[in-house]
Amino acid sequence: MPEIGFSKQFVEVVELGTKRRTIRAYRKRLFKVGDNLYFKSGPRFKPVRIGEAICTKVSDVAMYNPTTGIEVYVNKELVQDLEGFWRADGFKSEADFEAWFFKKGNVFEGQMIEW
Repeated sequence: MPEIGFSKQFVEVVELGTKRRTIRAYRKRLFKVGDNLYFKSGPRFKPVRIGEAICTKVSDVAMYNPTTGIEVYVNKELVQDLEGFWRADGFKSEADFEAWFFKKGNVFEGQMIEW
């Protein structure tokens, strides 16, 4: 039963069901189709459950931020509609998306978990 924590900016869209996926860095136990997902928000030791769902799809994601602009690959295929991609993940602008995923460098790799 994997738990997925969301920051305050995403709580409303998760609760309303308009955010139906999340992108996470790889972790020891990878997400897989059929997992029961439990969504939470708040402090680490007192989280509040904001929903739950069954994982319907998992994809590998690689994102790069070279000087020519952001490139996103899902299962090794280049995403053509970058705006649609970041909007579907709950971001209001490309700048917000870029700031979120490229805090620690110009490369991000992980999984896109859908429900």
